[in-house]
Amino acid sequence: MTHRDRVLTALHHQQPDHIPWDYWATPEITERLLQHLGLDDKEALLRHFDVDLRYVTGPAYVGQEFRQHADGSVEDLWGVHRQKKTITIAEYQWTYKHVVDSPLAGAETVADVEAYPRWPSADWWDYSQMREQCLTHAGYAVVNAGDRLDRTAQLKPMMYIRGTEQTFIDLKANPDLAQAIIEHIRAYFLEYGGC
Repeated sequence: MTHRDRVLTALHHQQPDHIPWDYWATPEITERLLQHLGLDDKEALLRHFDVDLRYVTGPAYVGQEFRQHADGSVEDLWGVHRQKKTITIAEYQWTYKHVVDSPLAGAETVADVEAYPRWPSADWWDYSQMREQCLTHAGYAVVNAGDRLDRTAQLKPMMYIRGTEQTFIDLKANPDLAQAIIEHIRAYFLEYGGC
């Protein structure tokens, strides 16, 4: 069974020869593993661990310019205001994009959601290099790595747009508003994935 077949079998709710494996780690952890195992690069590490998935950068973003603020923060394609933060624990450092502002945090009605001007469009992407990227990983299941918010996760963009706590409150206390946000996210990803 190829790596790709294993993943497709699992996605079709059938029994593969074993559970498909993925690999996620910070660059610092990957580097330490490469050194420890005496491997040359990440592909060698993935082969060492018999990982089934390979990530590609995905389509190139050609949409609107991201608004930059004087403090260095940027609004992402969903209109979420983010600032790079670095955390240091012992000798390890991690950098991430901290959510400064959730643009729909104050929405009270479905009309507020519908009036939001920053819903992204699949037309903001150039898909011309996708086939070539995928062909470089023949035999593997290929995942569009892209930005964390273009991986077809529906709850995660909602938590960034609305705020994590408010998202979970909405799912219980304001399901119509939650559904309106989810529908916009779902429509975007269906269009994005169908290109």
